[in-house]
Amino acid sequence: MQFFRHSGLHRISRVLLICCLTFETLVAKADSQQDYLDVLVDFERYAESVWQSAAGTGRPPDSGYFGDGNSGGNGGIRGSCGIALSYAVLVTALPNDPKNPIRLARIRQALNYAANTHTSGTNTCIDNKKWGRGWQSSLWSGSMGFACKLVQSNLPPATVQAVQRAVADEATYRAGIPPASGYIGDTKAEENGWNANIVSLAAAWLNTHSNAPLWLDSAKKYLVNTYTVANTNADPLAPWITTTTLYPSFALENHGFYHPLYQMVSGMSMADSLMMARLSNTNVADELQPFGEHNVLNVWKHLQHMVLNTGEFAFPSGLDWTLHSFQQNSYYAWLATTFDDPVARQADARLSQLLRYRQIVNGNGSFFTNTEPNVFYMEAVVARRTAFAWLHHAYGNFQTGATTTLTNFVAHFPDIKLITQQGPSGFVSISYGPKIMALIEPPPQSVPTNAFVTTPRSPGIIGLGSLGNPTSAQLISFSTNANGFDAKLLLQNGGAGSTEVYVKT
Repeated sequence: MQFFRHSGLHRISRVLLICCLTFETLVAKADSQQDYLDVLVDFERYAESVWQSAAGTGRPPDSGYFGDGNSGGNGGIRGSCGIALSYAVLVTALPNDPKNPIRLARIRQALNYAANTHTSGTNTCIDNKKWGRGWQSSLWSGSMGFACKLVQSNLPPATVQAVQRAVADEATYRAGIPPASGYIGDTKAEENGWNANIVSLAAAWLNTHSNAPLWLDSAKKYLVNTYTVANTNADPLAPWITTTTLYPSFALENHGFYHPLYQMVSGMSMADSLMMARLSNTNVADELQPFGEHNVLNVWKHLQHMVLNTGEFAFPSGLDWTLHSFQQNSYYAWLATTFDDPVARQADARLSQLLRYRQIVNGNGSFFTNTEPNVFYMEAVVARRTAFAWLHHAYGNFQTGATTTLTNFVAHFPDIKLITQQGPSGFVSISYGPKIMALIEPPPQSVPTNAFVTTPRSPGIIGLGSLGNPTSAQLISFSTNANGFDAKLLLQNGGAGSTEVYVKT
């Protein structure tokens, strides 16, 4: 890589030539489903270290929790129910395992705690508060209910009844609120996706309840309104659409910039809802399927441009969450086993190896150890998503199929002001929207080791120097060439001046 600068009082002209070295990529054959099961089994060591029995006035009898036990925040009910779900999947995957009695005891007590401290119950969390009927409680209660459904035959009737009471209450509350709309800088796709969890589960699991038709209607609305664009021409589900959550290219912004993780997780939540319904009532699941698959492949057609050879995402506009958390595993598993997508299947195979390898390196069953400030919350998130990844491999229609890596492309998305290229020599991107930066990612030497070289620093590569960080950017020209693209940008560096950037890949 070479920079050529011409400096003046108010302007810096810069030429960037990008030529990535080609490395031999060595990828071992992996059984993703087995990798995910190994991950969940090893994770128990960490989960047991954060288990607490509930005690004190107001606490539910025979109860406990993973994490901090609070009524709010990601480390309370959300994290505890996420881990309970991972334990329920272990019981499902390993029905004769001698560890199942302790797993079932943890699930029972975690569900007793969550269900009876819900606003429909009579007890309180350790902070003397209840939870439920809130912004994120559809997600929390979905995990609680689905964990119960998976091992229902192994639980006391009182536990099941308490969970079903909380599920019904939460679903009825959610069904009274319409899906949200918004896409510029702050998508509502994620919220609509996770809000579908509780109404989908309730409609399928409690299908004889008097409110089941209400929940089913709400589930359809939340699912179909997760991935939406303004133009609904030729969309067979257009009468159901009341929102816009994506740009015309099916790109997604959140936290003020283009964000692949939120673009992914919205669809992942749709997949979670469909899995909850599928394992509860196949007739309801069949009715929900077209709503839960709405625009999924259109979004994936865009998002797969960000998938690196490792299976990790490139983050061409930077990242404000943990790098290399591999939490898109159940999304890839869903696309591979439901849609028989070869790019997703390749990414899934590699990501499962990376997740397992990181856990082995940590040595205590955790995914992050002390590298993440919200460590328990993120541990629980990855455990929950790994549990769903295993379920997709266990119950998906396409257990095997072709694998491939998306290479040799140049893509320009003017609506989010992003240019990307990926090929045998690596990945390069130019972001000239809210986040001004370039990213260069060589191919991995091997997976799962020696897989990563660079990080998505924002700002980075372009616009840096004596004039200070860029404050705005304009694309002056763009064209493809035989091996990539040529671009010229004008960056404004606040009141200090401007920078001309010329890029050839």
